[in-house]
Amino acid sequence: MTSPISSMPVSQIRTLSTATIAAWTTEDVQALSADQIKVLNARQVAAISQQNVQALSAQQISAVAPGAIVGLSVDQMAVLSAQQIQSLSTGQAAVLYADQIGALDATQVAAFNSTQIAAFSGNEIRALTPADIATFTTDEIAAISTKSLPGLTTDAIAALSSDQLHALTSGQLGVLSTVQVAALSATQVAALTTTQIGALTSRQAAGLDMTTLSTSQVAALSPSVIASLRSNQISALSTGQAAALTSSQVAALTATELRFMSPENIATFTTDEIAVISTKSIGSLSTDSVAALSTDQVRALTTGELGVLTAAQVAALSPTQVGALSTTQIGVLTSRQAAGLDVTSLSTSQTAALSTNLLVALTSSQISTLSTDQAAALTNSQIAALTAVDLRALPPEDVAIFTTAEIAAISTRSLPSLSTDSVAVLSTAQIQALTSSQLGVLSAAQVAALTQAQVGALSTAQISALTSRQASGLDMTALSTNQVAALSTNLITGLKTDQVAALSANQATVLSSSQVAALSQIALRALSAEDLATFSTGAIAAINTEALPSLSTDAFAALTTDQVHALTTKQLSVLTPAQVAAMSQTQVGALSTTQVAALTLRQAAGVAVTALSTDQTAALSTSVIAGLKTDQIAALSAAQAGALTSSQIAVLTAIALSALPAADIATFATGEIAAISTRSLSGLSTDAVAALTTDQIHALTTGQIGALAATQVAALSSTQLGAMSTTQINALALRQAAGLDLTALSTGQTAALSTSLIVALKTDQIATLSTAQAAALTTSQIAALTAIELRAFPQEDVTALTTDTITAISTRALPGLSTDAVAALSTTQIQALTTAQVSVLTATQLAAMAPGALSSQQIDALTLQQASGLDLSTLSTDQTAALSTNVIAGLKASQVAAWSTDQAAALTTRQIAALTAVAITALPAEDIATFTTDEITAISTKALPGLSTDAVGALSSNQIQALTTGQIASMVAAQVAALSSTQVGAMSTTQINALTPRQAAGLDMTSLSTDQTAALSTNVIAGLKGSQVAALSTNQAAALTTGQIAALTSAALFSLPSEDMAVFTSAEIAAIGTRSLPGLSTDAIAALSSNQINALTTNQIGALTPNQIAALSSDQVGNLSSTQITALSARQIAAMLMEDIQAFSTEDIAAISTKSISGLSAEDLAGLSTAQLDAFSTSQEQAMNTAQVAAVLAAYAAV
Repeated sequence: MTSPISSMPVSQIRTLSTATIAAWTTEDVQALSADQIKVLNARQVAAISQQNVQALSAQQISAVAPGAIVGLSVDQMAVLSAQQIQSLSTGQAAVLYADQIGALDATQVAAFNSTQIAAFSGNEIRALTPADIATFTTDEIAAISTKSLPGLTTDAIAALSSDQLHALTSGQLGVLSTVQVAALSATQVAALTTTQIGALTSRQAAGLDMTTLSTSQVAALSPSVIASLRSNQISALSTGQAAALTSSQVAALTATELRFMSPENIATFTTDEIAVISTKSIGSLSTDSVAALSTDQVRALTTGELGVLTAAQVAALSPTQVGALSTTQIGVLTSRQAAGLDVTSLSTSQTAALSTNLLVALTSSQISTLSTDQAAALTNSQIAALTAVDLRALPPEDVAIFTTAEIAAISTRSLPSLSTDSVAVLSTAQIQALTSSQLGVLSAAQVAALTQAQVGALSTAQISALTSRQASGLDMTALSTNQVAALSTNLITGLKTDQVAALSANQATVLSSSQVAALSQIALRALSAEDLATFSTGAIAAINTEALPSLSTDAFAALTTDQVHALTTKQLSVLTPAQVAAMSQTQVGALSTTQVAALTLRQAAGVAVTALSTDQTAALSTSVIAGLKTDQIAALSAAQAGALTSSQIAVLTAIALSALPAADIATFATGEIAAISTRSLSGLSTDAVAALTTDQIHALTTGQIGALAATQVAALSSTQLGAMSTTQINALALRQAAGLDLTALSTGQTAALSTSLIVALKTDQIATLSTAQAAALTTSQIAALTAIELRAFPQEDVTALTTDTITAISTRALPGLSTDAVAALSTTQIQALTTAQVSVLTATQLAAMAPGALSSQQIDALTLQQASGLDLSTLSTDQTAALSTNVIAGLKASQVAAWSTDQAAALTTRQIAALTAVAITALPAEDIATFTTDEITAISTKALPGLSTDAVGALSSNQIQALTTGQIASMVAAQVAALSSTQVGAMSTTQINALTPRQAAGLDMTSLSTDQTAALSTNVIAGLKGSQVAALSTNQAAALTTGQIAALTSAALFSLPSEDMAVFTSAEIAAIGTRSLPGLSTDAIAALSSNQINALTTNQIGALTPNQIAALSSDQVGNLSSTQITALSARQIAAMLMEDIQAFSTEDIAAISTKSISGLSAEDLAGLSTAQLDAFSTSQEQAMNTAQVAAVLAAYAAV
């Protein structure tokens, strides 16, 4: 009998359970088509028994999907035949896992072909045993992919035959790991061809056993492999292997490798190989290896290689090896190698070939070992390169053989290190060969080492090159007059006192003015008075101003009048006070007025003023005048004092001025009085001030007036004060106020006093002002008065003030006015007060004032603090209306309650807008009733909640309608609840819409019209209580908008009676929120019309509770659309009556979602017709549980 499996669709095969598959017979398995096998998954394949796996044909095996082949267990793999294995596709072969491969025996493994093996992964290759690998042909070995070959175990590697090894491609050899390479035996390595050896990479180098390689194999290694060898591999090389290395391999040797190469192996290198050693590596060659180099190998070293040898390597070279070096090779040796060079082994030609860099790096001990021949072989450039250390190391006999050209080649940096012994043996020709630059760098000790003959050989040009640094070593007595004359001024500055003192008369006479000018302070100090007397006036004038102050006072006092006359003004300006003081009367008298004018402040203390003529006195600089001491000032004669110029008087200090007696001051002209500086004027004694004439007083500038001390001002007599102009009076400063006698001032002078001085007057001075003086005060002066000063004004003076002066009183000072003075103010004076002044009056001052005298503008200027003490009930209606909004906003409840009805009526809209909630609360209902609609509108939203419920209940319809939406929204619930039906009826829909949820609790819904009901905001609707919703009439319910209905809460919906729900349109039904819909009572649900049922959205359907679903009648269920049925949940389906389910059309049955199908009970399904059963889709059937499926099958059977 044919197995029914063959006719089973692939879709059903795909869904078969593993238990079903495990139950297949061999006939069933063999009946499977390729298409059926393709859809089997790994779990299903694993369920096939071993017997049935054996029964599968090769074609069936090849049909298993790669994703399913991995389902074969190790037991199943173990029964596969060779034919079945050979039928595996490359895709199948590629996905087999290690355990599956491991389950195969060698015979089965042998069945794999090259194509399949090429598809093997690394894990599959790793699973092969040495016995498995032994079955591979050379083609199969070559087929292993380079990605997989690294997976081969070392045991398998070690088991490869020579033929198998020969079969490995270069690519395969190149991917072997280091461990795999290390696993190769000596026999296996020997079997590798040179081509295969050449394919090895640097990564594999560490795995090579170098001792197993033949010389041809060594030569076949790539340079990269050579460069990657380890030190133990390099050291293991035999001399034969080392000799087999090619030039490219030698060039690849690293520094580390070369370090571990034995001298014997290095000795096998050809000259070509020596020449290719890398410059990076050759420096690591051991000194033994260097010492073992043959002369040919040494000659083969390139200049690049020689240049990088270390000092130790150079030191390892034997004299024979050094002798083998060419001059070119010698020339590339560097300073870094100098320490290792044995210079004694160099020939003269090699010595001459040494680079200057190397030469300067030689140590002093190396330099000292140079033979005379070697020293003679040095070139000019080499000598020029010698360092100070090198030159110091040369013995005098070597220096003595230098030619004049070589002497001239010695660098100026090195020459100072030439020993004094070497300097002393220089011939006169060598001395004359020294350049000026060389002479300029000789040390003082070297100069001192010069013999008489050597000094005599110096030319004047060479002499002029000597510097001050060398001066101390020069024997001045050995110089000729020509040589003295050639000495540079720089050297002259370095001469010591004993050298200057040693100059002969002939030598001194040849000194030029510039040389004299170069003499230092020390040198000049060494000159005696007799020596100085020999100086011409020109030489005197040439003495350096820096050195001149060091000239002794005795020497200076010995100067002739001609020599004194010869002194320049610059020289005179640098003389010390002691030198100036040392001048005799004759010398001072010999000074010209120009010279006198050159004297400085520093010298002032030394000037003998009594010796000065009036012309010389007048010539003294202002700085000297300013520096004269009081005893010098006091010593001036009347004629000298009279000779002083205005400029000189202007610099007299306060101390100097105090030294002048009053009689001398009395001789000052008005111009000279005016010249006295303001800083010095304070030095005048009070007697001198009191003695000033009226003309002298008149001559004082405003600056001088302002500089007088308070004691000096107090010293002025009434006559002197009377002589002062108003300009001078105005110049008096606050610092002088305390010393001023106000009673002596005229009214004009009083009016001229500065405001700054007015501020500084004391209360007792203010109190002495006469009425006339007080009246003379200007508005600016009044404005400057302080509160303390204003308090000092007597009452009669205040009452005499004009309205302009009253207005001028500053707001800072006005609070200082006494209450008696305030009480005495006339109405005119009070009304003259500015609003700013009124705003600063104290409560006490206001209390002393008659409120009726204040104007509306002044009332408006009152501050809250001032108003707090006022009795507002005494204000007129105009004054009440004039109160500022700031005052109104700060009124106490008691003040507001004290208002009369007329005062309340006088309030402006701005004032009413400023009233606070506390103030509004204090207003009785009868006062609120007087407010116009504009005034009602003006009440702020912050204040309105303060309106009492009585006042709210008393509002007229017009007042109610005047309330803004903002005001409506600010009302508290108690105020809303206080509204009567008439008041509510008067509200516009806009006002109704402004009501908030907070106010809704106090709202009587029955008093609303349908328009008002429709105007309620959704927020209010959402806040309605169940009792308020239940109170809605049918007309009100019908007036609700879709937005309002959408805002109804679940509790509100529950409170709606069925008759109210019945008036909802389809759109309104659809607007009910899904969160609120469950609140609808079952009675209300049952009362819904077919149109209302049809209006329910799928979201609303899904939100109905099972109880609401159960409340639906059969007709209502019958009106549900297929779309609505799709929205039903399993719980809702389960809540339906069986007869309602039986009433479903086939479309309705098909519309039940797969998620909800579980809601159908077995009884529901058993009662369905065949047409209804057939209407179930495959997905619905698949969603059924076992009981439901059984019920469906039973229903079919029953038919």
